[in-house]
Amino acid sequence: MDSRLINLFQSEIKNQCDFALHSIESINKLMMPPTANFDSNEVWFYIQSFLISTANVSKLLFGTKPKISTERKLLRKTLNVSDDSAIRIRDMRNHFEHYDQRIERWNKTSTRRNFADKLIGPTNMISGIDPQDHFRHFDTSKGAIRFNGEEYLIQPIVDELVKIHVAASTELQKMFLR
Repeated sequence: MDSRLINLFQSEIKNQCDFALHSIESINKLMMPPTANFDSNEVWFYIQSFLISTANVSKLLFGTKPKISTERKLLRKTLNVSDDSAIRIRDMRNHFEHYDQRIERWNKTSTRRNFADKLIGPTNMISGIDPQDHFRHFDTSKGAIRFNGEEYLIQPIVDELVKIHVAASTELQKMFLR
């Protein structure tokens, strides 16, 4: 990657970090008391936006194939992003993006045929439902997004996004000072 291409990637990474962090700020505002009458669809809008923007950062940094990941190693180095970065995992975004496939799989495999979706609250707010029957769940007690028993802790991702955002901003400022 030449320096111009790296700067273009850094700029878009900063944009996507801005989008993801704005989504988290919006969720936090909606969930803050005394706003007990929040619109759950609005919360899920921002959660989905957070997941998409975070996955976009991941794809910009790592690509979608091993060859691309290797080619972007220098980009990651400029932003101090390690190969085992928490940002690399896109599984939760994939669940949301391929929701249709998850429903079809559930339809074929669910034993009890219960279906709980778009829950907001602690994991134990509903009992007697198998993990694979829980679809989208924002666990407010742990700060986690859950899907079919998989858990995605938000804070480590936010911490990584903030670190990447600062690094990208710093690198872009250097570009303008040249």
